[in-house]
Amino acid sequence: MIARATLLLPVWALLLSSAAWAWPTPFTALKPAIVWLLALVMLGMGLGLRGEDFRRILARPADLALGVALQFLVMPLAAWTLSRALDLGPLLLAGM
Repeated sequence: MIARATLLLPVWALLLSSAAWAWPTPFTALKPAIVWLLALVMLGMGLGLRGEDFRRILARPADLALGVALQFLVMPLAAWTLSRALDLGPLLLAGM
């Protein structure tokens, strides 16, 4: 049951996000629950992981280090550079 639900999670996410984009009014009632719904999506993704997935990552520490470097060094630097190039205001800059 869980395997089937996690297998179809991307399909449901795509369908629901497309519907929300096309018809936003019915989805505005869900605004207070966004944090919990995001947690539910993350739980669904996490349930799809197996122990082998973690062993494979830990067996390749260079790839792990590259991912961490990209996440915490390159992406913030790219966001800062882009915000300066586009001369974004402080509110947009904080959102990046």
